[in-house]
Parts: sequence; structure tokens; C-alpha cells
Amino acid sequence: MFPGKKWAVRVALMWIVAGVAGAAERTFAAELPPLPQGLASFGAATQDHYLYVYGGHSGATHVHSVDDQSRRFLRLDLDAPKAWEDLGEVEALQGVPLVPFGGGVCKVGGMKANNQRGEAEDLISVADFACWLPAERRWVAMPPMPEPRSTHDAVFHDGKIYVAGGWKLGGKGTKGVWSEDLLIFEPAAAPGAPGVWKSVPQPFARRALAVVVAGGKLYAIGGIERQGGTSRRTDVYDLATGKWSEEAKLPYVGDLDGFGVAAVATEHGILMSASDGIVQALAATGGEWRDAGRRWREHRFFHRLLTYKDTLLAIAGATAQGHSATLEQQPLPGESAFAPPVAVAAADPAVWPGFRGHGDGQAPEAEMATEATVAWRLPVPGYGQSSPVVWGDQALLTSVVGAQKEELILSAFDLGSGEVRWRRRFPAGLLLKSSDMVSRAAPTPVVDGERIYAFWESGDLYAVDHRGETLWRRQLATEYGAFEGNHGLGSSLVLAGGVLVVQVTHAGPSYLLGLDTASGKNLWKHELPAKVAWTTPAVAEGEKAQVIVSANGTIAALDAKSGERLWTLSGIEKNTSASPLVSGDLLIAPGSEVASTVALRLGGRGELAPEAVLWRTTDTSAGFASPVLAGGCLILVNKSGIAACVDPANGAARWQERLGDELWASPIASGDRVFFFTKKGKRLVYQVSPSAARQLASQELTTEDVVYGAAAAPGAFLLRTGHELIRLSAVAAPAPAPAAPAP
Repeated sequence: MFPGKKWAVRVALMWIVAGVAGAAERTFAAELPPLPQGLASFGAATQDHYLYVYGGHSGATHVHSVDDQSRRFLRLDLDAPKAWEDLGEVEALQGVPLVPFGGGVCKVGGMKANNQRGEAEDLISVADFACWLPAERRWVAMPPMPEPRSTHDAVFHDGKIYVAGGWKLGGKGTKGVWSEDLLIFEPAAAPGAPGVWKSVPQPFARRALAVVVAGGKLYAIGGIERQGGTSRRTDVYDLATGKWSEEAKLPYVGDLDGFGVAAVATEHGILMSASDGIVQALAATGGEWRDAGRRWREHRFFHRLLTYKDTLLAIAGATAQGHSATLEQQPLPGESAFAPPVAVAAADPAVWPGFRGHGDGQAPEAEMATEATVAWRLPVPGYGQSSPVVWGDQALLTSVVGAQKEELILSAFDLGSGEVRWRRRFPAGLLLKSSDMVSRAAPTPVVDGERIYAFWESGDLYAVDHRGETLWRRQLATEYGAFEGNHGLGSSLVLAGGVLVVQVTHAGPSYLLGLDTASGKNLWKHELPAKVAWTTPAVAEGEKAQVIVSANGTIAALDAKSGERLWTLSGIEKNTSASPLVSGDLLIAPGSEVASTVALRLGGRGELAPEAVLWRTTDTSAGFASPVLAGGCLILVNKSGIAACVDPANGAARWQERLGDELWASPIASGDRVFFFTKKGKRLVYQVSPSAARQLASQELTTEDVVYGAAAAPGAFLLRTGHELIRLSAVAAPAPAPAAPAP
């Protein structure tokens, strides 16, 4: 049961979006027979080898009547799941839990409609408690709850039934009264006695929640609050001490959050799924909710999660297309799904934390094989031009969806399998027409040990944790004015000395921001000339980290902590696309025309004179790809796809090599090898020195999109096209032939 028409619009919009991305997340086909009709807000339980389903809402969303509630009580033999068995007509109820108890299953409470379809709603909660005895194939009345209750949940544990959440509906013209007590049914010690209900105050008033018991504690998960709005709370009741506490919040899944969530206990903890179709795990010992590595083909809520043997079941529920009748199954996650992630250090080779990795395109030599094969390729919702980033065993990527780029997407992938671990969808704060001529999710995210920072050309800046839960948000276009220009924004985020740096260079008031990573608040703001550029700042780490900006006529260095401008060099030409590169105290600022790439030493102060330029190229230039150092060469690739070796000491051109196609993705260097990824999908590997370039490998990748970016991971590359993420894995070198036996 939903809160109202305004909420219905939000739900509908959310599910339209979910339907777009669903195909990319389908990992397991349903193999069990569907229910006779689609259901939501029903009761379900397993007992022996049967799955039982009671009642539920069967009509259109937000329509409640006698005709829109199911009177069916069904069961399916899970050991021989051929067809559903109809156990007879029952009282039509929705918002009713079903629990195993005493060898049978019991329904507790629920809501019934007294009105016909089209009449004013007359909805009443009931206090009824009854149990089905399979051996006798009949219902037995049990002591009713102390008060009527619906859209609550119940769980059986250690001989008792626990009921939490919900509200009481009193019929036409009345308002719902929210339940504030945890009810506990205790069977009587004497044979044949009915048993009694006890009441314990609960520190919340929520409904449409899930209730489970794990590790000696009862968990009340998600739901909708009495004050309005959905909830991500996890309240915990210690069965031994009788005390309440609050556990980790649910991951962010959009406006619905934990509304209509389903959960089930396992030997290792709790499994939960909400409207995003992602199964989350919480260890019985507590901690944080974690992606359990399971996905539902249909994104459901007001469904049920159950286990049988080594299988996790998702049953019916509300979806984007209406109420589902399907059942899906996944292997039950093991203990590792509940364990905290292994900490990853920023210097670990398993980290490629931002645009060009650490800003220089360098990858560990021992990890980069010359030969590679496609390990997997996955569709990405919408379109995007950012580069992938890697932190540990997780790859991250941004994209946008819609004709007005109205939805912003941040996706996390398992680096090994390519499975979608989580996907977060944010509404764009500024609608912009999607076009081939304007950037589409071009800024690359940046990652540290605590957070992932993502920026879009709409001006939306988000920080999320490594589970995708939103920590803070900024809307820079609203704060400082809409972005002006014909091609959008392309500058990526960087981290410098623990400060998040955002470059906004467009035809209007431009600026550089230094933000506190924990709160997103400004530490400093530096005004820049109103000129368009798509470069990304370079970072010079050291005792005092510096941020180097090279953008449309100017190069400047700022203190990362304070934002103080250290020096500026003007009169630079065409430094608008390829980003600057720092190596030691040498700064290289590429330009898109011949003689526009310059080098200078760091350490200056104030307004620098032209003599500060160490050298300037004479017959080479940089296109869209940013430069990289390898084998004693500064590698530049121009707009025609010609790679050049420039002596980083004096700027002299050493050689040129035609790659056969232009580059939009910046090359990656590993020792004296350079890995090029051309716009049309060719992968080229060269061994370079100041005297020559020798091609080691050439590989054609079939793609209909532009290759926009690349990232390196141990033994692998990730390539990003407009619609795909592709993993290339290293091909092991053949083993040497065995030595001939000695004579």
C-alpha cells in the first residue's frame, strides 16, 4: 500500500529508469513455475520442502478493493517444482506475513478491503492469527494479536513469533494508527493451552519493512516512516538483553530506499534486496551492508526473499511493468559475501584511482602483458565518455541516460567477473540536451580509501562510499551559474594533498575549487579566466602538494591546501584538450598545434616571464590524448593519429609513427612499452626508445562506439566505449620447451 498519488509518480519514474538498465544486470534466469497471477504485499514461507504463498495485492498500483486482493492460498513442491497446488479459497488479505510454526505455516494480521472497485476505499486491518496444518489440510485459529495490524512483518525464532512495524487501519474515513510495539507470541507451556502475546516498546514507527532474526538479534529493516519518507534504518533488538540499538543504514537505492524491502536470515547473517534488484548482506556480527554479488532479473519490491537448501529465492512483488508472478533463484552467498572488504592502499598496483591513473598514465611494468584477450564486455546504461577507474577488485564508471541527460549513473563492477556490484542513479540537477557534439558523462571520477567522487557536466558532484551510499552532494551549476559553451565540460576530478579539486573552465565565469573530502565544503575557490578548456589539472606531490592548471592560454600553480596562487605563466596557445604532465620538477603542458607544447620547471613564484619556458616543440603537437613518458621519450599523439617521441630534456623530436587512427583515450606506459587504444578500437603496443619505436602487438576490437578511455589493473586493461566496458586480460606467455636430456 503506497502513501499517495504524488509518491506514485516518483515510483513510476523510478521504475521507468530501472527498466532501462535491467538488461545489463540479468545474471540468472527463473526456473521455477510462475504464480497464477502477479502479486505484491503477500505472505510467503517455506516449510519442509514446500513454498507457501498467501493472499496479496493483485490489482493495479494504488487501487484497493475486494476485487484487487487475492483469495488464493498456494504451495509449490520445491523438490519437484512442476505446478502450483491450490489449497483452497481463503480470506483476502494483503500486507500479511506468513511464518513457519509448529510444522505448519501461520498468517498474522493483514489488511482487507470491504469496498468494491470504484467505490471509496474501506480498508481495515485485522488482528487474526491462524495456522495451517498440512497433515490435516485445515486452518486452526490462534489467539489474536492485542490489536489489528497490517503492512508489518513477522518472523519465527526459537519457538516464538515476533511481529514488528505496521499500522492499524480502521475503515472508511479514518486515519492509520502507527504501531509502536514489538509483539511476541509465546506458546503456553501446558499442552493444549493457547499461548499469549507480550508487548515490548519499539523505538520507531514504520511499516512496509522487513523483520528477521540472526545471531540472537531481531532486525527491523527499512520501510516508510510515520513522519513521511522512506527509511534506510536498521533497528536491532537484542533477544537476550531486551535492548534496542541501531545498526548500519541500508545502501542508497534512490527515492524508494528501503520501502517494501525483503530480507531473510542465513547462517552467516542477513540477505536483503530492495527496488534496485541488488542483494545486500549484513554479517550476524554487525558492521556494514555489503553487496552480496547477487542480482535479480526483475527489480522488485513488496516481494519476499526466502531460502531453501543452498538457494536464495525472490518471489513475485511490484516491478516497473506491474505486479510480477515470477520466481527467481540464485546460489546462496557464502561466508565471504558477509566479510568486510580488504583494505587497499593508494600505492597498491591494484589501484587506478583517477584520470590517467595517478595522473601520469604509468602502470607497473611487471603487471602489463603485451598480449591480451577479451575477458568480458558489458553494456553500460546510457552513454558515457569518462575513463574507468579501479580500486582493489572493483571498477567504477559514470554514464548519463535520457534525451535531456536527466539521469546520472555511477556503476561498480567486479573486476574479475564483470558482474554489476551496485549501480546508483541520481537525478540531474540541470537538464541538458544529449548530443554527439556535447560532452556526455565526460569527467572521470576519482577514488580514495574512503570515498568515490563523481562529477557530471550538469554540475552535479557526488561523494559516495565504496558501497555506493551517498555521503554528500553539490550542484555547482546552481551555486555558481550554468556552464556556457558549445561542447560541455570534460575536466576530471583530482585529489591533491587530501583535497578534492574541481576544475570548471567554460565560456562563463570559470573557477577551481578545493573541497573538503569528508563534507564537500569549500576550502578555497580560485577564479579562472572565462575561457573554454577540457584539460584536467596535474598534481605535484611533495612537502606541499601543488595543483597545476593548464587551460586556454594560461598555466598556473596553486597550493593544494590553501588555494594560494604560487605562479602563473600567460601567453600559452591551444592548451585546451590534452592535460598537463608532471615528472619530478618538470612540467609539460601539451598544446594542439605545432610549437604549442611547452616545458618548464616547478618552483617559480609570481608572474613568470616567457624565459621560464625550458623548451617548446617545433614540429609536433598533442590532440585529444594526453602525453605519457616511456623509454626516455615524451609520447605525444596528434589529431591525425601520429605518435611522436620528444626528448623531455630539450623538446627535440626523435621520431614519428603513424598509428592508423586518431586517439581519444590517453595512452598507458609501462617501462619502455606504450599501449595505444585508438578511437575505432585498435590496440597497439610499442617498445620505444629515443632512437626508434618497434611494434610488439596489434589487436582489433570490434566496437561500434568510440573508445574514450582506458585504465590499467593487474594483468588487465579496461576500455570504455560510449555504451560498453571491456576487460582485456593478459595472455600468459608460453612455457619454455623442456631442456633436452643430457647425453
